[in-house]
Amino acid sequence: MGNILVIKHGAFGDFVQALGVMRAIRVFHKSDKITLLTTRPFVKLAEASGYFDNVVVDLRPRWFQIFKWMALKTFLNEGKFTRVYDLQNSERTGLYLGLFQTRPQWNGIAFSASHRIADDAGRKSMHVFDALRAQAAMAGIVKITHDDLSWLQSDNFTLKLPRPYVLIAAGCSPQHANKRWPVERYIDVCQWLAAQSMTPVLLGTSDDADVNNVIAAACLQAVNLTNQTAITDIPALARLARAALGNDTGPIQMIGPTGCKTLALYPGFSNPKRHGPLGANVVIVQGDTMDAISTDEVKAAFVPLLAV
Repeated sequence: MGNILVIKHGAFGDFVQALGVMRAIRVFHKSDKITLLTTRPFVKLAEASGYFDNVVVDLRPRWFQIFKWMALKTFLNEGKFTRVYDLQNSERTGLYLGLFQTRPQWNGIAFSASHRIADDAGRKSMHVFDALRAQAAMAGIVKITHDDLSWLQSDNFTLKLPRPYVLIAAGCSPQHANKRWPVERYIDVCQWLAAQSMTPVLLGTSDDADVNNVIAAACLQAVNLTNQTAITDIPALARLARAALGNDTGPIQMIGPTGCKTLALYPGFSNPKRHGPLGANVVIVQGDTMDAISTDEVKAAFVPLLAV
């Protein structure tokens, strides 16, 4: 049995998109012990996947935190890792290779990696998932498909929601307010859905409560699940939903891979060809700004997705 290390921090969408590669690593190394080095927000999701024997939080020390760097070096060397898959491919994680006393095989963009993929325009023009697949192929792993999250099961809400229902992710993180489609347009679409006897189901955390509360007040048929869903609930909700609509957010990244018909809205400064949600039924509508995307444009794109 060998010891394998996978490194993947975030962001959330990138982590979800890397799950298919993580699954393929698990299959390829079925007899080995696999450890994931990640950040705290992804521990529960990684543990639930079953792809890892151990999940460790990377404290990502700053340059002056000598003792934390020493602890990281100790972890890396005591792990006796024979191969490392650096799925983060950052300057930071590239430095980790230099902390090993005996260098393991390394799959990533680090210059001295044994199984290196070039950090060039070709890789950076690919979708993140495709770039990781190309990277894993350098290490002999070639049978990789996106993860449909079927291992995430939950019936917390799906048995109680009036059907048909449509998932709505109208918010996003506060630091990315320019990724939000105007709330009055979400109200228009939700009222339009309700008029067709479809229940809008609002997803989000406390960061999204402001927009979701406004939508719920204007569309009484909507079900507001703000702060009521765990990460494990979203794929289960998506599998039984008629469709989904949302901004470039974590929930949309979780919904697309399930096969749910998903309409994702993007501003011009984002690159959905590289970071868009995975899934066979994902449609992207992009405008120079979010305000430039009209309700008529969204409804027109949504109509075929809502068909049974």
